[in-house]
Amino acid sequence: MKGKDYMHEAKNVSSVLGRNSDVKVVFEGTGACTDGNNIVLPTIDSEVELDDWTVKVARGYVDHEAAHVKWTDQDQWVKAINRFKRSKEHVALKKGCLNALEDMRIEKKLIDMYAGSIDNLDAVSTEVINELILSMGKRTKTVTDLSAVEIGGLAATWYGRVKHGYGQVAGEYFELLDQELQDVVKGAVDRLDSVSDTKGVVKIAEEIRVMMTPRVIRVMIKARVTRVTRVTIRRVTRVTRLMVMVMALVMVTRLMVTMAWRAAILMEAVTPSSRVMMQMVRIKISRVMINPLSIVTL
Repeated sequence: MKGKDYMHEAKNVSSVLGRNSDVKVVFEGTGACTDGNNIVLPTIDSEVELDDWTVKVARGYVDHEAAHVKWTDQDQWVKAINRFKRSKEHVALKKGCLNALEDMRIEKKLIDMYAGSIDNLDAVSTEVINELILSMGKRTKTVTDLSAVEIGGLAATWYGRVKHGYGQVAGEYFELLDQELQDVVKGAVDRLDSVSDTKGVVKIAEEIRVMMTPRVIRVMIKARVTRVTRVTIRRVTRVTRLMVMVMALVMVTRLMVTMAWRAAILMEAVTPSSRVMMQMVRIKISRVMINPLSIVTL
């Protein structure tokens, strides 16, 4: 399938699946989102031939966002986000959990209505996991290093998808998380079985902090502290390397000055003024070797 064919398909599916003929589909950036009237999908080159996996992932994004258009109550969503911000309490955690839990609710409704969509959603889930692991690898991080906010939202989608029969790769990473954290996430996701709309999901998200045991909170704090510690170590390592480079440069410079000084003496080319200048340079270099930061005064 060519990119332009997929783009045409995406626009038709979005309006039909989302039951909104006025929905506007835009292709830009690398992510996907919707405000109920507009769907933003990752950029696709219209002339490129797409392989089967790329098509499946792309269709998964369309299915997911169209499901939001159909079942997410945007008024309730906006009110909830504004309420989180006004409360100033665990705002990022609540927003992340609200988004993840609503994702699980609308994906379950989509699969119940269109069973074939499960393959596309599974492809998106796997692709998102692959991108996450690749990103963490570049930053020398692991799943257990994720912050409380990152874990809360991600874990809910990992468990929710496995529960409904897809996202097996995500499920494997869910099993790596702390057991008590898993229990909290399972409790929140399982409550979705009795929720019929976005308002119900908002209630769960608002109560997520209360569901956390003291130990789960400590695990999340530990993940955050571990991340900060690693950043600090990397910064110290950079400074140490810089100091070593400065010292090496100073030692080489001192050796060159000494050799030039001795060569000048042998050639009897040292005048009183040059002797004084050379001595001043040697003194400056000696100071730098004692305190490398003094190089800024050279």
